Amino acid sequence: MNSVTAIGLFCEDVRQEVGGTITLVGILADNISVPSIDGAIPKLAMYVRANIPVDSPPEQAYLYLCDEKHRNIISDYDRIAIAENQIKASEQGNSYLGLTFTVVASPYPLQKFGRIWLELDYGTQNIYAGSLNIVAETINS
Repeated sequence: MNSVTAIGLFCEDVRQEVGGTITLVGILADNISVPSIDGAIPKLAMYVRANIPVDSPPEQAYLYLCDEKHRNIISDYDRIAIAENQIKASEQGNSYLGLTFTVVASPYPLQKFGRIWLELDYGTQNIYAGSLNIVAETINS
């Protein structure tokens, strides 16, 4: 049996379009420079796509936003929804179910400099999906 994989991106916005497509706006690089931690990022969006084998047992899925001291659930899918979508994906000839998570924080409060990251728990598997490093803006003289 194959394992679950995931990729996570931080961006300025995630838009659900007509017809079921998703548009990612302003995908951020590995680091984002901010002038201080006394404010907020006006909008921070997170997009995660997990690939779940259709022949694996359906499990509960939890998406977490983490930093060095915190691990907070920001989205989830229940086992029944995953099982139903695995059946649909299999009927369409797919080996994997593509499961998407979209979360938008507006504003995203800045509490400290450092790395934040996305983790997906699927059953007993913990998958690192992506990260963003929030750094102090440097002023060039």
